Amino acid sequence: MRQLRWSGIRKNFVVIIFNRQKHPDVTLLMANRSDLRFRVETSRCLSADAREHVPTSSGLSAWLVILLSTWFSAQVMGADHWAFQRGSKPALPIVGSDLDGRNAVDRFVHARLRAAQLTPSEPADPSTLIRRLSLDLLGLPPSPAEVRSFVAADSENAYAQLVERLLASPHFGERWGRHWLDLARYADSDGYLGDTLRPYAWVYRDWVIKAINSDMPFDRFTVEQLAGDLLPKPSLDQKIAVGFHRNTLKNTEAGADRELNRTKEVIDRVNTTGTVWLGLTVGCAECHNHKHDPISQEEFYQLYSFYNNTDEVSVSAPRPLEVARYQLATSAWKKTLARLKAPMEKFERDKLPSKFSEWLKAQKSAQTKWTVMKPDLATGVSTMPIQKDGSVIATGKSITTVTYSLHVSNSPPRKVSAIRLELFGGYGRGDDLGGPVGRGANGQVIVSSMAFAVVPPGTKGFGQALESVEVTGGFGEKDALDSRSNAGWSITNNTRRYYSAVFKLRKPADVPTGSRLLFAMRQKEGKYNAMRHLRISVTDEADAIPTHVPDELAYMQGREEFKRVPADWQRLRHHYCQLDDEWIRLRKPLEYHLTKRPAKPTTKAQSMAERSKERRDSFIHIRGDYSRPGKKVSTATPASLHAFKRRGKTADRLDLANWLMQPDNPLTARVVVNRIWQRLFGVGIVPSSDDFGTMGGRPSHPLLLDWLATELEEREWSRKAIIRLIVMSATYRQSSAVRPELANYSTGNQLLWRQNSVRLSAEAIRDGHLVASGLFDAGIGGPGIRPPLPAFVTEVGRSVKWPVSKGGDRYRRGMYIFFKRTVPYPMLISFDAPDSSVSCSRRDRTNSPLQALTLLNDLVFFECAEVLGKRFASNRPAVAIREMYIRCLGREPSAREFASLNRTYHDFQKLNADDAKAVDPLIGVARIVMNLDEFITRD
Repeated sequence: MRQLRWSGIRKNFVVIIFNRQKHPDVTLLMANRSDLRFRVETSRCLSADAREHVPTSSGLSAWLVILLSTWFSAQVMGADHWAFQRGSKPALPIVGSDLDGRNAVDRFVHARLRAAQLTPSEPADPSTLIRRLSLDLLGLPPSPAEVRSFVAADSENAYAQLVERLLASPHFGERWGRHWLDLARYADSDGYLGDTLRPYAWVYRDWVIKAINSDMPFDRFTVEQLAGDLLPKPSLDQKIAVGFHRNTLKNTEAGADRELNRTKEVIDRVNTTGTVWLGLTVGCAECHNHKHDPISQEEFYQLYSFYNNTDEVSVSAPRPLEVARYQLATSAWKKTLARLKAPMEKFERDKLPSKFSEWLKAQKSAQTKWTVMKPDLATGVSTMPIQKDGSVIATGKSITTVTYSLHVSNSPPRKVSAIRLELFGGYGRGDDLGGPVGRGANGQVIVSSMAFAVVPPGTKGFGQALESVEVTGGFGEKDALDSRSNAGWSITNNTRRYYSAVFKLRKPADVPTGSRLLFAMRQKEGKYNAMRHLRISVTDEADAIPTHVPDELAYMQGREEFKRVPADWQRLRHHYCQLDDEWIRLRKPLEYHLTKRPAKPTTKAQSMAERSKERRDSFIHIRGDYSRPGKKVSTATPASLHAFKRRGKTADRLDLANWLMQPDNPLTARVVVNRIWQRLFGVGIVPSSDDFGTMGGRPSHPLLLDWLATELEEREWSRKAIIRLIVMSATYRQSSAVRPELANYSTGNQLLWRQNSVRLSAEAIRDGHLVASGLFDAGIGGPGIRPPLPAFVTEVGRSVKWPVSKGGDRYRRGMYIFFKRTVPYPMLISFDAPDSSVSCSRRDRTNSPLQALTLLNDLVFFECAEVLGKRFASNRPAVAIREMYIRCLGREPSAREFASLNRTYHDFQKLNADDAKAVDPLIGVARIVMNLDEFITRD
């Protein structure tokens, strides 16, 4: 390594540190402003045309000037960057007869190794290989039986069959779906301080698992998530897929700036699209032109305009299991309904006609003429809609003591002598439930007072109130109401009937023309002891009497020969049924059963829809401030990339999705295969998988990257096809052991002379413990789960309800753990799971004492070790130790490992000899095995 230092160096001058090897790395350094000490700015490899020969010191200055000039030009002319150039499919390298017929991946990798005079590592042993493949493709360790079977076979055909079986497993979609959910910033709550729950966010997660399991081509996978709602006659699944961009944070706090929040959501959608499909940091252009890549601020807001007229919607999305359960429950419910209806139908056929006829003959027409007071306004509870017949139905939220007030300005009689209060209740007809007269328990109602006032024209307020002093009929014995107490008339039994009561005034009230009438009824204290369905009428007759039939039906009383109106006749017949004891006895069990009708599935999916009216214009946000609009922009894509085509006059998200998947797009295919490679080797061919721009890392194997990208397109964007191709390579199957002679190699394992050993993801660590212990619940999809949590975790800030899942649910995969953004599950965060606030293309891997403490003390890990130890409690220690190794590590213990654990077992046994409550020594051994680094590492 040589470093050039120039005297009199100026601030911010770029200096070169270079490595004189065959493929030199060039590191750009910038002088510190304060003391001229150097700090690293970025690293990159020289382009192919600069790899010929690094000049000797005599020609170094001129070479540096040329290099710096080239570098600065690259910053200005970023469109010439390798990632923005559409590459053709490279020819396979010729690496010798021994490899020419092998996997294409190996030919590219071995060509680089040979050029560097390196050789690949030996293949991994079978037990390591099956564990590696199972963890990479399913995120779950293999079972002991699977390990033994594969090790015994140890053949190329057995490996190929294993690959196919794992690719076909329904758990494949869970593993690779989890990777996609990181990109989609999936969570089960909104975020911010309010952090409102999203009860059906999991519907999108289920869609992802299903799409990946079915190997949905990535181009269709893209289109449906960005613009499924814009496809011709979109299916429910396509509407659910659009939920990809509903995973943004949302500020639901009272007082929050709604438009600011909306613009932040749109900006996040632009940034996520750039990260996921282009591998670019387009968000750097939100406030100004991008500092390094050829993306201007105007182009950022042209992308912004694609999403600016997209609204958030919900769609009914019952899941197949929900529908099946609903249909099954409904079928059983209908059978019971038919059984309960049979005796009632027999009664209505055989007995009701004669009984109804006799009742009609005994009735007399009403003698009092009543005028219905249809109110202009009804108050008392939050919702009191006024019906066409002048009645009022109280349905809103109530309080313990409530007064219903009706305001009437229609034409009442010139004089009012009495007021009639009608309460409508009754059993429903057919399958209708009807309703009780009151809102109290079992439909009861209690009225404490009735007040009446006449407000002449021009009078302010309520005028002079005339309190009623006499009531007849309906509620009980004749008596007076007292507004100063809670006493009153009550209906506590037979609440499903029609009732009426007459309130006589002390003296008739004169009603001047144009007057308003006010009626106020106070309800007794108690939970909802208020009226439900009521109507007020008045009369000027002094001898008013209560009615037994509503006015609409009274004209038919005692006149069976009258030309009947069929609908009214049925109502009158049904009105009689409410008075017949036998009919009521038969109806009650049927009525109860009607309340038990199975509820239809209520699951709704988060989706998006393009607005057709009141469309928004898009502007540049000056310095990123939405309240400072600048130049108006239209929908378009960055000019430095491939050409954009629209389908109609106005470009939309479907055009954007199609643009992303165009054959001449230089980025998307590269980005996709690079992420697949990253999942299978721990690091991508381009290490900065979220940044393919000029400041990102250069590909370690550029020709292989382009070959895989074109292969992906030729294989119809099949994710499984590329994964199969890579895992079948000898490069993937290499041992991950570090070779002593290459332990300090300058570029590490960049050239892939071995496989990489990587720690498992947070979810896979938990899943591995559950599988090894036998507690694992393999259920796929559905709502999130809540494993046990210490109470203090959810008491931070606002209290968070965390109802612990019961039964097998608490042992389901980590990807199903309910993710609340403000209170994420601690174990996941300890092992570097993303916080879901932004799209994450690669997880960090840290090593901290907190991780070791979590494995030792977290309830789920302790419980798994306990169950694993008890599983082998009846076995001899030697057998138990070997079985634990197979279950946890996929291999037999070495002689040294076995001897160590065997001694440990006997040490535990001695320590526990005098303690009757001591746990089985095998539990201690299980805890040791499950806390080995190898158990949480994929080799």
